[in-house]
Amino acid sequence: MNNFSIHLPHPVLQPYVKLYSILRLDADTHLDTIFTPSMNTGLLFHFGGNHSAISNSFINSQEKGKYTFNQNELWLCGMHTEPIHSTTSSTVCALNAICTPLGIYHLLKDSPKVILNGGGAFSDVNIHKNFDGLIDKLQESKTDKEALQLVDSHLLNYFSRLKIPFSVKDMTPVSEYITKHNGMVKIKQLEGKFRVSCRWLEKQFDEQIGLSPKEFARITRFQALLAQANVLPTLSIGALIETFGYTDYSHLRKDFNAYTGQTPKQFFKDKQPSLNSVYYTDL
Repeated sequence: MNNFSIHLPHPVLQPYVKLYSILRLDADTHLDTIFTPSMNTGLLFHFGGNHSAISNSFINSQEKGKYTFNQNELWLCGMHTEPIHSTTSSTVCALNAICTPLGIYHLLKDSPKVILNGGGAFSDVNIHKNFDGLIDKLQESKTDKEALQLVDSHLLNYFSRLKIPFSVKDMTPVSEYITKHNGMVKIKQLEGKFRVSCRWLEKQFDEQIGLSPKEFARITRFQALLAQANVLPTLSIGALIETFGYTDYSHLRKDFNAYTGQTPKQFFKDKQPSLNSVYYTDL
């Protein structure tokens, strides 16, 4: 049996942390999950004792192979622009702090593109010193609430001490505008709306988010389409094409191939959520 829950961070953390998700799996559970592309970057914390590893592999790229999140380390899971097959078995108690691009940018002191389509232990990306003592406390925690309070308090203390000022270079307003419009915006619109040049926008997105504005908008549109299809499963593919501004079926199929490894018809036919095989879209 598994249990998945979502929790909100302290209000002060909202510019840096979107939400927390907690996954619990019993010892006899095996879960195969397909994750579609996401702009989310997560801080993965195991808590409450001994756990198995979580193995991930990219569906479309043979050369990237697999990477595994081990039980005794804290992990940073980067954005991914390709679908991922995740396999989890045995006992798991994992808390994922899903961060905003601004939050990750200030944690890494570098562009999130360094962990794009990948991940690493906190020690690998040199942020472990910001979490001294937390892993031991998490191993001793027994409940979801206790683990959540530990992580939330730790992150609140970290970001409060930084006193990071928002500047005109912060890309949060731009990314939120793209998200609000379901990714259906042109770069020229952004230039006019925010009175910036295309070159400046490209540079800031590369530094702070790790994707180009065009790719960010493309994935945002695709995730919005999947969310709409989940809410209104009777919508036809033609209606989705029209609603989300795709030129034709070939255009839509190109995104589905890139982001799910399937055609639209295959995806909607095979997408039967169950305990053992689940598709997750962006949270």
